[in-house]
Amino acid sequence: MRRGLVGVLTAMITLCFPAEIVAAQSPQPCCERQVFLLLMEGSYEETLHPGWPYLGPGSIGIGLVAAADDSELSGLDAYEALGAGGDERGAMHRALMRAGARTAAAGQVPLADAVRSALLGSEQVREGEAAARSTEFVILQSPLDMFSALPMSPAEEILFIASVPVRSGRMEASGDEASPVIVFRGNPDELNFREGTYCPPVAGCARGLTSDTTRRDGIVSNVDVAPTILDFLGVPIPDEMTGSPIRIEGEAPTELHRRYLQYQRIHTPVGLLALGIALGTLFISVGVLLFWRRASTATVGGLAILALVSVALPVVMLPSSLLPRLTYPIVLPTLAVAAALVTIVATQWGRGDPSATVAVVAGLGMGAVIFDGVLGWPAMLMPLLGDSALEGVRFYGMGNAFAGVYMAGAILLASRIPPVAGMLLLAAAGLLAGLPGFGADLGTSFTLFAAAGLWYVLRVKEGFGLREAATAVAVALVGLAAILLIHRFSPEPTHVTGVVDDSPGDIIATFGRRLALNVRNTSAIPVAWLIVALLPVWLAVAWKRLGPFGPVLRRDPAWRAATIGLALAAIIGFLVNDSIGVAGLGFTYLSAALIYPALRERWTSG
Repeated sequence: MRRGLVGVLTAMITLCFPAEIVAAQSPQPCCERQVFLLLMEGSYEETLHPGWPYLGPGSIGIGLVAAADDSELSGLDAYEALGAGGDERGAMHRALMRAGARTAAAGQVPLADAVRSALLGSEQVREGEAAARSTEFVILQSPLDMFSALPMSPAEEILFIASVPVRSGRMEASGDEASPVIVFRGNPDELNFREGTYCPPVAGCARGLTSDTTRRDGIVSNVDVAPTILDFLGVPIPDEMTGSPIRIEGEAPTELHRRYLQYQRIHTPVGLLALGIALGTLFISVGVLLFWRRASTATVGGLAILALVSVALPVVMLPSSLLPRLTYPIVLPTLAVAAALVTIVATQWGRGDPSATVAVVAGLGMGAVIFDGVLGWPAMLMPLLGDSALEGVRFYGMGNAFAGVYMAGAILLASRIPPVAGMLLLAAAGLLAGLPGFGADLGTSFTLFAAAGLWYVLRVKEGFGLREAATAVAVALVGLAAILLIHRFSPEPTHVTGVVDDSPGDIIATFGRRLALNVRNTSAIPVAWLIVALLPVWLAVAWKRLGPFGPVLRRDPAWRAATIGLALAAIIGFLVNDSIGVAGLGFTYLSAALIYPALRERWTSG
């Protein structure tokens, strides 16, 4: 079945190009550069053993391919027609389909026209260019073809790409979602069958691969394949192509792939464990506070400790992602001990003030995220909370799950300082979250600017008139505009850069697509909708100071403002991000912010 899917991809591309560019070319002068594409099967380990073209250090690289960060671009659809992306099936796919349609309609489209329209993105080609383009792009039918086609190439330099567009059964069984890719650049005249000319990467011949899309050593994106081909041929990359050329540099990702397989086996159960502790503590605590007024001091105290543990776990899960081995005997004890230490430190630091205790835990979480960002996001590569860069969720910057930890830390810490300083803290946190060289998270950045505006209303002015509301909206919009301008003129393009260049209508459509994607992602986890539904409930509790949660909120207006602000920010975060990560972690910290002080009050008065 897998072999058939690879065959379908090859056949689809073949339909778009006349047969002569698919077969190996005879050594006739044709062009300065020539591209060979091979679609194959196999895991990363399996690609290490065959002999590949080798002309010395830097001539060959091997990497892991992550799908673009959109479920519509994952799997088979993502890699159709060289894996170029942009929307749905991508710019290259559309170009190939146009070329195929014209071929079917006209019977036989000139060779250069097909190449130019499908590969180069142009509808027109001059007659004089036909011969030059006729053999630039060769699709190999099997790995054996490269041993004859590459050394026989008449080009001065060749680019060879061997890629795995479809996961094999063995890869699926091991949870391996990162397909391998081999890239070779060199002079075909130096290639022959002499010993040492072909070398397996397992022998240390291959370097790594990277691109500006991922900014990660050893990792490229499926949307990088087509731009790599165009860049090699000296053809301008169309604006609709979202990828960037692949570079041969760094170390081969063999150790990275080994660690990734460990990560795949452990991160979902660990994440579910953390979620189970948070939700279990929430429902049991609310039940005790509302319906079991004679609960023992030990029961109430135990639930209070669990409420702190539920928000200490996300704090320690980020640095724990850097453990030397991601196995249960190492990860679970580390998380338990680290979460206990964070709980003890916060309890001692906030002694006599339960609100401050929760704020300390949240602040430590914000600090952990910032520290990881300063180091270049090593823990965010494969975090124990959320998904990894090898699945294309976020190649660099702040992931949505820990963006929720960061957001909650900023808002809860703002309640412990003067109102104006709190507003400035939220604005600074929003700026840092959105900077292209740091968080590069537009949704979380806007959410924190909105929280700064809300803080102006709730704490600085403590009024809800038209002027205050207009100021709050202005703070959010000015902050968003500042981040967009920074990305627009940033020397390093980001995923936000393309949005900045769009028209206002396109920007709104982009947010609409991301919200639709979030709805689909949330629907894949039924309990996630429970979290979304409970956010307005917690907002009403904080606003009205209801039930057993009311006394603390009435005594501490700053904490009430923080819980209201966190509830509204989590709701906004759900609307402007493409996953429930920000809203889900915001909900976790909001629950602890309301439950722990109420439990402490019952505990100390019992």
